[in-house]
Amino acid sequence: MRFPTDLKPFLILFLSFGLISFGIHSGLQSAFGSGAWSHQIITAYLLNFGIGVILISVISKLLPPESSALGFVFLSASALKFTLFYALLRPGYKVDEGFDGGAFLAFFVPYFTCLLAEVLFLAKRLNNL
Repeated sequence: MRFPTDLKPFLILFLSFGLISFGIHSGLQSAFGSGAWSHQIITAYLLNFGIGVILISVISKLLPPESSALGFVFLSASALKFTLFYALLRPGYKVDEGFDGGAFLAFFVPYFTCLLAEVLFLAKRLNNL
């Protein structure tokens, strides 16, 4: 399968990838007795993929593929995305009661799934120069 370098096909693939990841993740949570919708999983996916769509759209529209600032802008925007993601979801997790693997996965699976797709898009876009 060819990874798209244009914005619209990428966004369709990106959101499809997010829905598939969400389905598998919530199914596994349910299968392991954690509850399909526990640990703010819906909020985590919506927030992360929503911010990811905005991030990639802004980078694609504002920066040409040959821009030398593309990597720096992407890393800065990714750091901002992680900070927002953490700040908005952290209050809902009970961090004082010890480590909860389900909450950890509900936080990091959407983040890394989204990050992987974003990196693939930008790498493919840069390689097409």
